[in-house]
Amino acid sequence: MKAAARRWLEAAGVEGAELTVSEITCPDPACPGDETVILVLQAGRRSRAAKVRSPARDVTDEDVRSALLAAGFKGPE
Repeated sequence: MKAAARRWLEAAGVEGAELTVSEITCPDPACPGDETVILVLQAGRRSRAAKVRSPARDVTDEDVRSALLAAGFKGPE
């Protein structure tokens, strides 16, 4: 999943970003339970979190793409 996020970001022109991937249990009763958070850290910019409302084992490349788009990253041209 981390590799998929890195490939997608690099194709979108985001270079040199550091990524962390974490699975957390959302405490909000409206959440589906476990969710996966891809945190994108870039020098000189605010960090951005891309969230997938599934446990890490169920996250697909399409989920990663959708989460990064929702987090405000422009897709590859």
